[in-house]
Amino acid sequence: MADLRVRKNERCVIGIPECNYAFSSTNSCFIAYGYETSGREKDILIAALEKRGIEPIETAGQNASGEFAFCTKICSKIITSRFSIVLLNEDVLQKDGYTYTAPNANVNIEYGLMIGFNKVVIPFQEESYTLPFNVNAIDTVKYTSRTFTEKASKAIDDALNKTSVHKATNVDSFGLALIKFLLHKEMLIAPSDGPMEKVLHNLGAAFGLDMLNTFDGMDYHYLGNWPSLPLDKIISRLNAANRLFEARVASFDERALLGLTTDRDMILATRFIEALKFWIIVASEDQRVCLCQWHSANKFPYPVDIYLTSEIMDAARLF
Repeated sequence: MADLRVRKNERCVIGIPECNYAFSSTNSCFIAYGYETSGREKDILIAALEKRGIEPIETAGQNASGEFAFCTKICSKIITSRFSIVLLNEDVLQKDGYTYTAPNANVNIEYGLMIGFNKVVIPFQEESYTLPFNVNAIDTVKYTSRTFTEKASKAIDDALNKTSVHKATNVDSFGLALIKFLLHKEMLIAPSDGPMEKVLHNLGAAFGLDMLNTFDGMDYHYLGNWPSLPLDKIISRLNAANRLFEARVASFDERALLGLTTDRDMILATRFIEALKFWIIVASEDQRVCLCQWHSANKFPYPVDIYLTSEIMDAARLF
C-alpha cells in the first residue's frame, strides 16, 4: 500500500535507484534564472520572499561538493519547495561575428521539472522577449524594469494563497486524514502486485493518479489528489486519461489476436473500464462547481466524485 502520509517522489527522472524526497516539505521557493540576464530580478525576488518568511533557493548559492549536483542542487530543491519561480529571459550569444538571443537551456530544464512535478510555478519574462512556442500557452507574468517589483509581489502573494493547504495543514496530517477518509469510504490504495494490476497502476501514475480498490477487491477507482493544480490542468489530465483508455479498449481485439494478453487480462481490463470512477480532490468550492459543469457539458464517460481538502479533514475527524 502506498504511504500517503508524505507524498514522496518515488521515481527518479534520470534513473538513480532511489529518490524519496517529499513534495512541498519545506517552506521554500526555488528560483530558476539566467545568471547573466536576470540577476537584478533574482535579488528583488529573494528580498520579497524573505520578507514573507519563505526561504529562497537558487543553485548559485548552494554547495554540493562531493555530491551529485543535479540531484542535490536542483531536482531535490524543486521537489521539496512550496512553490517555484522561473525567469524566462533569453541569453545574449555571439557566433561568427553575429549577436543573437536564445532561451537559457538550464532554465528551461528546470522549468520542465517544475511542470512535470506539478509545482505551483510563477513564470516571469521581460516584455522585450517572446516565449518559446512550447510554453507560450502558459500564463506568464510579463514585466518591465519599472513594473517588476510590484508584479513580483502580487504573484508571490497569489502563490502563497494557492499553496496555503501546505501552510494550514502539513503534509503528514493531511495524508493521515486522507487514509482515514478512504477507510471510511471502504477504499484502500490498491496493490500492484499482479501483472494486470501493475499495468493499470502505471497507466494512472502517468497522470499523477493513485489507484484505489474497494474492500471486496473487485472494483478500482482512480484518485487525483490535486488541490494545488489549476482547473485547466485537472481537466487536461482527465481528458488525456480518457484518450488513453479509449485507445487501449480499441486495441483489445488486436492485442488478443497477437497473443499480447491472456483471457484473464482481457476480463480484468474490461471489468476495470466498465466500473471505472475518478475521485478528485480540489482546494475550493469554485473549482468543484466548475469541474462539475465541465463534466456535465462535455459528457465525460466516467463518473467523477469531487471532494474538498476541508471535507477530507472533517470526515477524518469522525472516523
